[in-house]
Amino acid sequence: MALGRAQLEISLEAASILLESSLGNVSALVEELGLNIKAIYVSSSITGGEPKALISLHLNPNPPKPKDPLPKRLVVKYGSNRPKT
Repeated sequence: MALGRAQLEISLEAASILLESSLGNVSALVEELGLNIKAIYVSSSITGGEPKALISLHLNPNPPKPKDPLPKRLVVKYGSNRPKT
């Protein structure tokens, strides 16, 4: 028995609804955490994939700029909060 690679096809409208709800969830999370700090742009060369926005949980007038690849997670430790290896 051979298994083919199944590809789920959804309409453009369904994809748009999924995207909007995901954005709403992220916005609600940021608001619930009380974060009102500007995000730091992290280029794809640092993330090892797609560009990302890094939002600090603490106010820091001189936030560190990541130079090493960051883990592909929602919450990451960086700068002085990063564990020593």
